[in-house]
Amino acid sequence: MHDSLDSVFVTGFGPFRSVVHNSSEAVAPLLGFEHRILDVTFEAIEEFLATFPRDRRRVLMLLGHSSFCVLPQLECLAKNFMGELCDNQGVQFGPGPIDPAGPNQRAGTLWRKALTAAPDDEFEVSTDAGKYLCNYLYYRALAEFPDWRVGFLHLPPLDVLGVGEQARRAQSALEWEFPS
Repeated sequence: MHDSLDSVFVTGFGPFRSVVHNSSEAVAPLLGFEHRILDVTFEAIEEFLATFPRDRRRVLMLLGHSSFCVLPQLECLAKNFMGELCDNQGVQFGPGPIDPAGPNQRAGTLWRKALTAAPDDEFEVSTDAGKYLCNYLYYRALAEFPDWRVGFLHLPPLDVLGVGEQARRAQSALEWEFPS
C-alpha cells in the first residue's frame, strides 16, 4: 500500500497541568481521519503504541498543544530526553534519556514536502519538540514504526489561533505531503 491520505491516523492529547482546553484534542476530530485522544500519561502512550494495529502501512500524524507557539509547528526532530515534569498521574520519567540505548534524536519522517511547500505564514519549522509527553510520544512512535511516515505538529492555544484555522492548516500540511 502506498502512503496516502487514506492511511492517516491522528492522535491528540487531553488536558494537562494548567491547559484545560488542549488544542490538539479539539483539532484531531475535525480532520476527518481515524483518531484517538490520549491521556497525558506515559501509561496511555505506551498502551497506545503497544496496541496500535500494525496490519498495514500507516501515516501517523501526532498533534500536541504548545503554549509557546503562535503558528502550528512542524516538528522535525524528536530528542532522546525527558524533562522533570510529572505526567497527569504524577509519574516522573526524567530528567534523563527516553531510551538509554537509543540515538540522541530521531528525524521525523512525515514532513518532507510540507517543509518546503508550506507558506512561511502558515507554519513554523521546529527542531525542538520539547521535553514533555509530546516529545516522548514522537520519539517512541518513530522507534516503533520505522517504516511509517510519522510526524508531530504542535498547535498553538485556541485563543491564539481558532480551532477551524488550526484544522485547516493541519489538513493542508497533509495535503502537501499527499497531493491528490
